Amino acid sequence: MNRLLLLLLFTATLTANSQNTRVIKIVDSTTLDAIPYSTIYFSNNKKTAISDDTGRFELVKSEYNLNDTIFVSTMGYNETSVDLNMLMNRSIEDSLIIYINKKPIDLDEIYITSSDKNYTSKEIIDQIEKNLKYNYTYDLREKKIFFREDVKSIIEDIEITKFKSSIKEISNSLLDSFSSNYRRDFGNEVEILCKFYGNHEKEKQKIKIIKAREILNKNNDITTSLNNRLKQIINENVKSNSYFKIRSGIFSRKFDLSSQEVDSVNKDSVNFFNSRVDEEKSKENFANLKKNNINKIYSKLFFNPAPELTFIKKKNRFNFSEPELTFMGGDLIYIISFYPKKSELYKGKIYVNSDNFAIVRIDFTNIESVFKFKLLGVYADRYLNSGKMFFSKNIEDKYYLSYYQNTSGMRNGAKRHLKIIEKNKHFKGRRKQNQVSFYINMRVGIIYKREMQIFESKPINKTSFENILEENKVLPEYLDSFTTNFWDEF
Repeated sequence: MNRLLLLLLFTATLTANSQNTRVIKIVDSTTLDAIPYSTIYFSNNKKTAISDDTGRFELVKSEYNLNDTIFVSTMGYNETSVDLNMLMNRSIEDSLIIYINKKPIDLDEIYITSSDKNYTSKEIIDQIEKNLKYNYTYDLREKKIFFREDVKSIIEDIEITKFKSSIKEISNSLLDSFSSNYRRDFGNEVEILCKFYGNHEKEKQKIKIIKAREILNKNNDITTSLNNRLKQIINENVKSNSYFKIRSGIFSRKFDLSSQEVDSVNKDSVNFFNSRVDEEKSKENFANLKKNNINKIYSKLFFNPAPELTFIKKKNRFNFSEPELTFMGGDLIYIISFYPKKSELYKGKIYVNSDNFAIVRIDFTNIESVFKFKLLGVYADRYLNSGKMFFSKNIEDKYYLSYYQNTSGMRNGAKRHLKIIEKNKHFKGRRKQNQVSFYINMRVGIIYKREMQIFESKPINKTSFENILEENKVLPEYLDSFTTNFWDEF
């Protein structure tokens, strides 16, 4: 019955670190501003991290050799090294900050590249396209991945008019009480650690979830009380073996309770529309959902056949700024901004290695809605999609996606007349038993924040890939907040 409740009432279902973890912040030594998206690597060359949008990254004591040195590299700053033993043994009360200095760049400085040619932006873009197949990995690989998704929704507007009900207890006053007390913002956060196998093709990808956890926002006590009251009302008024028809205009859908072998007047029947799959199937479904999330990231990379960012594949549709030169991680980098002439949806900035013309970073944002839909009173608008991508070089001198961050915004809504009709073919007389009808005007906003970090990427052969079994035995641990370290396995 929960889906009925959803249609009537529109219900929908954060951190400290453990003592073995240090959260390090990277700041500008002069301005004290946080430096986001810096690359952090270790003297043993086995670990790499990237600071988040607040300049922070995590270190776990049990994970590293304290004799190592960590190096911080970011565009426009001198590379900085820090003794890991000293850093990790500071007291928690100490400020765990790494200060880095800006790299002075003389405007008249002469940069020496592998060519004495001064490239235009068009020539650089041509070289990028020419070298795609040499610079990036397309083969089957095993990756260690951290993936995080934070979804926040808010009911921006709800209006119900023309309300009619044959169940007297379900009345305008009940709905008004629910509407005035119901928590209008909700969402969840999910983090997973996994091994991801395959290439960029959806049919050639497998996943093994190692660990997962989730935070669910909870409704307040008043909402819970109202929900329980509504369940009780439905429990007392809906007959055994009933089925429901949801009708909106010319569309209708039937929900047949009797075919599910549940008694609609039994207390447990109110959970009919919840997932009834067993635990093993739930684990498989969770893994497939996360695999699909990660696949969507890989499938849209700029060097794939059907990318979301088309500034290379459809370069004639874009304007490009004149290239600027700077240093990033010891490499001389071209910085070029792109902006669509027409039709294309994204503007942004690319960072290109001057030696091999590999794109090592992309910043992007949409300039108009990525997707719009409106039909018969139902509409959707994906009005925001922005983010960053970083590419790192592996031991084979090929580049792979090492960090991805994305923020996406949606607005969904409906302006429609709905009827929910209870029918019962086993009841003598008319099949129609009860009916609730109303006109709904609803608008919901949703913000998705996704982050993915790839710790390791190594090649595997076809036989090894085919022998990998997707035996996922993990469901998220549901928590009120994230209060423990999540990185031990990595």
